[in-house]
Amino acid sequence: MKFAESLPASILEAIRRARSGIAGYLDDETYRKRLQDKFGNRWNMKVLVQASRDDHKKKETGKLTEESRKIYERSNYQGTGRLHKRRKAVKVVQLRFQAIPGGEDLVLEAKTPVDVPRFRMAHSDEFDQPWHFAAWVPNDPEGPTVIINIDSPILEEVITYHQTEYPDIYAEEVAKIVCRVFGEVAACKIAHSQKLTRLITEEEVNRDYRNEQALTLGLMGLIAEDSLIGQRLSSLGIRRTEPQLLQSTAERTRALKRPA
Repeated sequence: MKFAESLPASILEAIRRARSGIAGYLDDETYRKRLQDKFGNRWNMKVLVQASRDDHKKKETGKLTEESRKIYERSNYQGTGRLHKRRKAVKVVQLRFQAIPGGEDLVLEAKTPVDVPRFRMAHSDEFDQPWHFAAWVPNDPEGPTVIINIDSPILEEVITYHQTEYPDIYAEEVAKIVCRVFGEVAACKIAHSQKLTRLITEEEVNRDYRNEQALTLGLMGLIAEDSLIGQRLSSLGIRRTEPQLLQSTAERTRALKRPA
């Protein structure tokens, strides 16, 4: 942390410039589809939803809630005769009320995909503590969103470490890649935690397992996150050689010792 707090002005300026360009990239939500496609059935969850009398699945009784959930079903269509061609599977989306056990409404158990939330960058004034790493905002105007604190010293320390591994010309790109990785990892953690609603209520999940403290601790790992960051940074090319790293470190040390 002390190194991050005493960063040279040139590195701080590079981080700030990188931050200013992150918001535009985050409008691209292809990562959400990529993650959903990658994990597929592993991110499905079983829930009780409203049933109709025409449903062929096993029905039971329960109590409908005010919340609704999208249920995805696939139907295969195949024509007959020479002039008909086989059609691809069609995804049908149905919106049904959720339900809980104990009631007289007709309900059934259905599989539904876990949604991958959006993420965006924000400054420390949106967090309970200025050093917290991330926060979960399920009622964000743009939809359920994870926000990453770009002022967090935890994030600055990770950015600085990886910037020293590459030539200065890549400083901005390194910062963007690191921020994007943590945004995607945080979104995945929120998506995965949705499975806890099979055991406790959504309110309890948000309060106890998605609060700022829990997300901050969950994002402080170095194994999974660093591995993903390394894969993304490999596209930048060759890292600094050992002599370059030593020279760069020496230059920063001299810069810190110069009188203001």
